[in-house]
Amino acid sequence: MIRALDMVNQVLRSANWAQTTGVTTIEGSRPPLVEKAVQAINHVGVALGQFAYWRWLHTRGTIITVAEYTTGTVAVTNGSKVVTGTSTVWETGMVGRTFHSSGYEELYQIAEISSPTSLRLTTEFNGTTATGKSYHIVENRYLLPGDFDSEVALLQFISPGNIRVHSPEVFDEIRFGPALGTHVTTSTLVTGDPQDATIETNENGRLILVLNPFSRYRRQLLFTYYRELLKFERDEDSWPFPGKLEHVIHDGALHYLSRDTKNDERSGIQLQSFFLARSELAGVTHRGDAYARFQPDTGLARLAQHRRPRADLLLCQMKIAKDFLTHRPISLL
Repeated sequence: MIRALDMVNQVLRSANWAQTTGVTTIEGSRPPLVEKAVQAINHVGVALGQFAYWRWLHTRGTIITVAEYTTGTVAVTNGSKVVTGTSTVWETGMVGRTFHSSGYEELYQIAEISSPTSLRLTTEFNGTTATGKSYHIVENRYLLPGDFDSEVALLQFISPGNIRVHSPEVFDEIRFGPALGTHVTTSTLVTGDPQDATIETNENGRLILVLNPFSRYRRQLLFTYYRELLKFERDEDSWPFPGKLEHVIHDGALHYLSRDTKNDERSGIQLQSFFLARSELAGVTHRGDAYARFQPDTGLARLAQHRRPRADLLLCQMKIAKDFLTHRPISLL
């Protein structure tokens, strides 16, 4: 375990700079030399976390899907954002979920729950005015952990079964059908146990998991992923590296401070060369791209990583060949 204050003072001492009694301050307001040391340690430590597949960064996450809500009926009005319910018990927690009125293809996001029998959509209802309509309120977008920093091949769902994870482009084709010019064909709402997923970024920059179809039931989805190391900001912050890698971070921070840190690309290449030259890192399994947060999986990459039997490899090659010949995007098995 490597602790923030201890590591900062080690680097300050080695650089012949005055040590500090604490680093728990807002970034940028620390003494200049302390700030330099903190930035160097964070740069090296985060890069080292991304350099290889460390077992101590491999962890498990849980997502609980939201069951669809269909109680009662609704009255919808063309051109209006207001939907009125009969025998409904809508709750404020439904804000942000998707509303769908049976018989129409359009999906709408819920902007407000005014009462148990009244809600407001983010856009005007585009269908025909009607009363007594059945409906669905569903959710298929779920926040991934804030420290999620994993290639998608590591995202494996255990229950109710494995979910195939695709690039956003392949996922959209599965969900909506082939693109027609600049438009994507719509499809009627489908609910059930999710079979496909992709990873996107929401308006706050957080990674979210998007499921298809919309979950009809409340399910526990378990998955494994690699954590992103969060930067040191407080005295008590720590990283789970074993003690033998403490010298790598210490020496790497001094190396970083002595190099050209104004050019991020150049300093990143230099740091990679530094890691590769360290005996403590000999034999570790490197990531393909040490600075990539999320990369959609491909069939060949997944097969190579998990070393599937030859029969599965042949099936994958046949599928990729078929996709290529039909000019379709390559998808996962």
